[in-house]
Amino acid sequence: MAEHAGELQGVEVFRVDRPMAEEAVRLASAGAGRIGVVTALESTVGPTHDLLESVAAEQSAPVEIEMVLSDGAWAQFEAGDVDGYLDTIAATCADCAEGLDVIVLAQASMADAVGRYSGSVPVLASPQLAVTTALARLATPPPPNPQQLWRVEPGQRCGDANVAGVCGVCVTRQRVAGCCWVMQWMPPPHSKIERASTSTTAPGYCSARIAAACWSLGSSNEQRITAPLQT
Repeated sequence: MAEHAGELQGVEVFRVDRPMAEEAVRLASAGAGRIGVVTALESTVGPTHDLLESVAAEQSAPVEIEMVLSDGAWAQFEAGDVDGYLDTIAATCADCAEGLDVIVLAQASMADAVGRYSGSVPVLASPQLAVTTALARLATPPPPNPQQLWRVEPGQRCGDANVAGVCGVCVTRQRVAGCCWVMQWMPPPHSKIERASTSTTAPGYCSARIAAACWSLGSSNEQRITAPLQT
């Protein structure tokens, strides 16, 4: 949904786990084509599997995807036992590694488990690869598409003819705007439930956040972290 919202706004947006999926497919295609996915929640199985299949199709790389649920890991996370959670994830990676070319961790909260795994099969986590990819794209931006980049002047609205229907885009031609993180919200461990933040699953949240980031270009709010949108 976020990637589609970015297309509507004329801003490049990619899923935080897409660079991980692309690297996993690249590594797997250089070997036997076998990717293992370790997850702590069944709800992440479908989206991660679909993303890997989509990336493999884009790269014309036949792969075999094995989904592995780490038993008991999420219960540890909910109980506030983060060390136990990460140790369980690392142990699951070690148990399922045989015969795989690469292992991916389906949730960003698993990232620190990589340092607790000592096997030879590469284990990938999404946060670091996403940041590296974003910085690389900012350093070498693609040529601007004049059909997609406009500066919306004060008082203009998306219905104005010279904005060509692109709502909220405030990007100067030939200039890189920066990057905006839109993170999925999930309930925190019960022991820290009072720290829960605004849910980002409300309809329209992603598109509103991306539009707000675009509008901030050139304003006094550049490089600031804005408060959660109440949508």
